[in-house]
Amino acid sequence: MLSLKFNANQSRNYLNELIKKVQNLTPALHEIGQLMVASTDENFQKEQNPYGEKWEHLAPSTLKYKASRGFIMQILQRQGLLRSSIRYRIEKGRVEVGTPLPYGSYLQEGTKKMPKRQFLGVSQRNRREIIAILKGSLR
Repeated sequence: MLSLKFNANQSRNYLNELIKKVQNLTPALHEIGQLMVASTDENFQKEQNPYGEKWEHLAPSTLKYKASRGFIMQILQRQGLLRSSIRYRIEKGRVEVGTPLPYGSYLQEGTKKMPKRQFLGVSQRNRREIIAILKGSLR
């Protein structure tokens, strides 16, 4: 599974005093997972990576192929399976966001013949929101 990991244990140095007060981060991790799934969906909608950079346009041959088959004309979408497959799971004090579809990693990282079109990632805005969620869980 291609995944994006936010590990609460790695954040312990920055949030050490706050985390000591927490007995269970699971509700906050659910909120972070929901945030990151929504953020990833926004990347698909805007056809951009998590850092606001537009994905490379589709080749004319790809546009022609998609149109002839009645596929969705947006980048990284054919029938919407990848976009709708983005999920999160909580395991061992962390939340992982990703897709179980095996081709997701090729689209995320690119190949020799296909440009990288990153859809998973944590933006600076996401980082601020994650910190706010963690702080809010301690109130």
